[in-house]
Order: sequence, then structure tokens, then C-alpha cells
Amino acid sequence: GDTAFLHASGGIDYQWFPAQSLNNSSISNPQAYPTNTTDYVVVVSDKNGCVDTDTLRINVNPLPIVTITSDATICATSRIQLDASGGVSYSWSPANYLSDPNIPNPTAFPIMPTTYTVLVTDANGCQNTGVINISINPLPSAHVSPDAAICPGNSAQLWADGGVNYIWYPDSSLSCANCPDPIATPTETTTYQVSIINGFGCMVTKYVTVTV
Repeated sequence: GDTAFLHASGGIDYQWFPAQSLNNSSISNPQAYPTNTTDYVVVVSDKNGCVDTDTLRINVNPLPIVTITSDATICATSRIQLDASGGVSYSWSPANYLSDPNIPNPTAFPIMPTTYTVLVTDANGCQNTGVINISINPLPSAHVSPDAAICPGNSAQLWADGGVNYIWYPDSSLSCANCPDPIATPTETTTYQVSIINGFGCMVTKYVTVTV
């Protein structure tokens, strides 16, 4: 993918071979863009018609083979570790919301769907790129019942909404642990934690205190 600048001198007429990967094979300083290692021969003629030749080799190093994390979907506010290999140096962009854009395996915490591109450079200075698309699912829009106060022996109706699955803890004084609306009958003041999970599998945690 790179271009090499050739140069010959000593005559008035120049012919380069092979001509296929040159921008102009009849000048002293053509540009070469070979796709693999190539020996170029230049035939130089002076004003007396005398001819000489010379040869040079352009070595073409392969591009690095970039191995990269597959596209992924995360929940809003979550993090994901990206990973690339195949080179000796790495540069990720956009650099926003990355723990370090110049390492092979930064942690990403994007706030919106983002396409990350990594530029990988190998020991020969050759470069190649890889791309990761990170999609983001929303968190539940969750609500819970307000804190409550009860007398000993009484109960309080708790509730949560905004999800498809609910996990309450501690559950020893609840009528159910996996429903949206358990009845709480604590014997002492208790703070209940409810994990609310939406259809994307994303979760938020809320708290309700029942004072006895």
C-alpha cells in the first residue's frame, strides 16, 4: 500500500522494468507501488548512445494481521474490555471514554453507540486497522414504593416497576422474592434491595426501608 521513490542518474534516457507498478517507466525518478517484493532494472542511455543498467530491490513487508474483539452490546453505564493483537503499538480512536487509547486492551465505557478503530503497527512500521462496534441497551426506567413505617405485627405493601424480572433481598420477611409487589412483614427495621431487570438483561438496583 505504500509508494517508493526510485531514482537513477548518469544519462539522458531512462527505461525501467517491470513497468506495471510504476507511475512512469520512462523518467529518471518514477514512483513505485509494488504489491510484493520486486527487482527493478533501469536501462540508462547517454548522449553518445552508450547504455548501462542497474538493479534495485524494493522489499514489500506484509501488513500486520489484526485480531480484534467481536462487536458487542452492553448496558448503559457498563464497561467492556477491548482487545487487539498483531502488532507492537496500538492507537485507538475515538479516544474518549477509553482507559488508555495506546494499549492493546483498553477498557471502554461509552455513553452512546460507538465504533472504535484501532491502528496497529508492526515491527516493520507497517500498519493495518481493525474495527469494533459497541451498541448500548438502555437501563430499566425503574420506580419503587416509598419508604414505609409500620407497627410490630403489621405489614407493608412494597412494589417496583419498569422491568420484567425482580429480585428482592433480604427475602425472609417478604411474601415473594421474585415478584414486583411483595408484602413485607419485618420484625425490625429493614432496608430491602430490589434488582430490576428489563428485557435487554440490563439491571438497576433500588432500595426501600420499612421502619418498625
